[in-house]
Amino acid sequence: MKNLLVTGLLTITLFSCSSDDNNQPAQDKIIGSWQKTSLVVEGVNQNLSNCQLQTVYNFNASQNNFWSNIYEENFEGECTLFTEDGDWEKLSESVYTVYTESEGTVNYEVEFPNDNTLKLTYNDGSVEQPHLAVTTFVRVDL
Repeated sequence: MKNLLVTGLLTITLFSCSSDDNNQPAQDKIIGSWQKTSLVVEGVNQNLSNCQLQTVYNFNASQNNFWSNIYEENFEGECTLFTEDGDWEKLSESVYTVYTESEGTVNYEVEFPNDNTLKLTYNDGSVEQPHLAVTTFVRVDL
């Protein structure tokens, strides 16, 4: 009887101790696709065209890849697509860096007002006349 009790307790203990497979770090909030909704430069809201509002940034978890589809109107008023590929890195809780061939390394102050909104603030670091631009994006499924 004693052996049966010990065997039962060992069995319960063995099966109640499961491995914790959920010890993975939480996915970075920036991972995903983000569509431009607004741009404020030097405190002035820019009137974005429907073309420009198609711009999408994508932050991929795989090897921290970054790509963007940037839409701008050309001189004839046609909507033109420019694509960029690069890498991103989280430097701190609120600072990320993005590297692309055309822009080089750019640091952004990042804010998530909610799970579906991303604000990227660019400051060129100039002391006398700093250039400040805040771009707001909404999370989209591609």
